[in-house]
Amino acid sequence: MDTERRIEWVPDAAMPDPEVELPTLDASSRLPIAARRASEPVQADAAAVAALRREAVANAAAWHATRAPSATPDAWDVLPLAAIRFAVIDLETTGGRAGEDDILEIGIVHLQAGALGIEFTSLVKPEQPITPGSHAVHRITEAMVADAPRLESLLPTVLELVRDTVLVFHNAPFDLGFLQRALSEDAREPLASPVLDTVALSRRLLGGRCGLGHVGARLGIAAPHRHRALPDAQLTALVLVELLAVLQEAGSRTLGDVPGVARRPPRLRRRRAPRRAAWGDWIERACAAGQPLEVHVRVQGSADSHVLHVVPVRWRGATLVDVRDLASDRIVVLDLAQVDRLAPAPSNRLVRSRRLRV
Repeated sequence: MDTERRIEWVPDAAMPDPEVELPTLDASSRLPIAARRASEPVQADAAAVAALRREAVANAAAWHATRAPSATPDAWDVLPLAAIRFAVIDLETTGGRAGEDDILEIGIVHLQAGALGIEFTSLVKPEQPITPGSHAVHRITEAMVADAPRLESLLPTVLELVRDTVLVFHNAPFDLGFLQRALSEDAREPLASPVLDTVALSRRLLGGRCGLGHVGARLGIAAPHRHRALPDAQLTALVLVELLAVLQEAGSRTLGDVPGVARRPPRLRRRRAPRRAAWGDWIERACAAGQPLEVHVRVQGSADSHVLHVVPVRWRGATLVDVRDLASDRIVVLDLAQVDRLAPAPSNRLVRSRRLRV
């Protein structure tokens, strides 16, 4: 298959030879980020940015004063920050669950000594359908990925790009969970490099709202949060440069001086059995009979569930079902990946009084 059709390249991107070491970048090998941003409009008030930076430096200094040095530092802990090659990674996905949804787009940016290096991006053809909620965020359609490469064909390139780097994510548990699962399913070793999460670092130094767009705007970075893999990896790299500058002003010199760096990625989250396999027969019988079901749907960001009484209408995808919500008498899309419990609806007055139109 034609490589140029399968992989979307960006300016200055390069496919590394799998047998050749990626070049070590220094400050002169790419235009420094500060210079790249010099002519861009400032999104935040300069005084507010300066005040936030002073507060962040004070927070970093306070952390340095109270932290306990590692009793067993490793080679990464003592590596100077200027010598580290960071691989900043962002993913777009078909949904929000690493055990059930698929990677839809990959973006990787190298960063070293305050300068951008190699950049790579590609759409990915997933096995699972794109959920409506995820499409509303990134606007990637099924048609856009119809001719994209499968993830397994891109993994060798991804592994070469992240070799001998510190992995950087904005919300590492999300993206890293998808990558580790993909490697496991392709019978490859999991990633074992140190991980730096810019969400955790932002919370430590800045406080307040720490979404990628919010952090960028608060730091005066004139780059929007686009919810696409490469632009968001670039924005995360810009954020990291600013946060590392704060840490260095407060006295950080090595990776061991950076709060919250994990020496090893967290444990792999394995793919769960598809919910349709577990509940498919039940839902299909309910579709045929117009049987109401009681569904406990997980509330995002909470341990609580919201109880719905619905009548299944038709399958939309592997885990998506069109249902009629009895409370609103409207057709809505139910994602079984977010369902904690499914049972026959109780024979109460509310259910019996509804006229079921399916």
